[in-house]
Order: sequence, then structure tokens, then C-alpha cells
Amino acid sequence: MQWSYCVVAFIDVLGFSSFVEADACSVEPTQLINLKGLLAGVTSDSPELDVRAFSDSITISAPLESAAVVSLFNATLDLQRRFVSGGVLVRGGIAFGKHYSDETIIYSEALIRAYQLERDKARFPRILVADDLLDWYFHHHDTKPADMDEVKAIVIADRDSLVFVDYLDISSIESHLQVINKYNIKNSTPSVLEKIQWLCQYHNFVAERCGSPHVYTGAMLSGFQQVVIKP
Repeated sequence: MQWSYCVVAFIDVLGFSSFVEADACSVEPTQLINLKGLLAGVTSDSPELDVRAFSDSITISAPLESAAVVSLFNATLDLQRRFVSGGVLVRGGIAFGKHYSDETIIYSEALIRAYQLERDKARFPRILVADDLLDWYFHHHDTKPADMDEVKAIVIADRDSLVFVDYLDISSIESHLQVINKYNIKNSTPSVLEKIQWLCQYHNFVAERCGSPHVYTGAMLSGFQQVVIKP
């Protein structure tokens, strides 16, 4: 039995119940087909990683080794880019700890820690990285300088000092803006509105960093407005 240290990403698919409800009312499960296609792209590009999906959750696991950690970070980055471009927002956490899995069971301290990071701190459509995982990675003797630079380019610190996967870049920013523009502020719950507002702010930060003209300027960030009473 291989009960050893691993790194695990736990990813929550936001809006999953609405996808299921929509498919339940249609002949063809279009949302399911979309999700399967998005996930298939991740698994085919990262065959060395253990990628699993159940209900609204996705897990990616790898041995706690420097090279494997880089692979997992890249797979997580790829997954979020694919899903957002497909109109699906995700939130998650990446952590390490003792881990065991086989065909029938996942028994994992790493998964619990990643899940708790997602549940308690992620809040927005971001995939957080545990501080002690980054500390282990950057101070491990097997971590090469080039790999350090690669991971530094993948993660970024948010305004609350939490580190998350910086998935947006110049190649995807235009399609990212199209996804944001699909959200209707009047039909959004307070929880959804908060998430999309954060997404708009992150989008504009990256747009400014890249010098992109694809900046969000819609109602999600327009701020307070005077109440107008129509006659």
C-alpha cells in the first residue's frame, strides 16, 4: 500500500447544479458533453498525473517531487484556462500531505487540506496554493532554478496575500472578456455578483499588465449609482 506524500489539487466546478438541471430538462446533455470535452483535454495533455472527476469536483494528484509539482501546477493552469474559455468557472486549492488512492478509494490528508483551502479561503474563481507547499518547493534541493522561474510565472499573490494560479494571459484575455460579458448583473445573486466582480478586477489587472485593449468596463465595476425614480 503506497501511503506517501503527494501534492493534490481540489477543484470545485462552480454552477454545477445548474448544469445538471439544464441537462435534465433537455434531450441531449449538452453541459455534460461540454464538461467531458474540457476535462479530456487536460487528461490527454497530462497523462503522468492522476486526474479524476466526481460530481462537481475534480482532483489532480502527483507524488511530492519537484518535477511532478511543476507538472501539476501546469495542469491546473491548463484546466482553468480550458474551463473558463468554455464558459465554466472553477475554484480550488492545492496542498500536500499523506495520500493513498486506488481504483476504489481516495484516502488523503493532501486532498482534505486542498479541499479546506478551497472551502475556507478561495471564495472567488481562483485556485489557491498552500503557503507550505510553495515553501517546500522553493527550498527543496531537487528544484532547479529554471523550474523555480516557471512556477513563479504561474502563481501570483492576491490583495489578501493569498497565492493563486495566474491563469490569464494575453492569448486568452479576449475570450475571457467574452465570458465575463455574458453575465447579467440584474440576474446575479449576491454570491455570483461578488465572484464576477473579482473576476472583472483580475481581468483588468492582467489586461493592464499585458497592455491589452480588452478591458472590462461594464456594470459589474461601475460602482454606486444615484437612484432614478421614473415618472
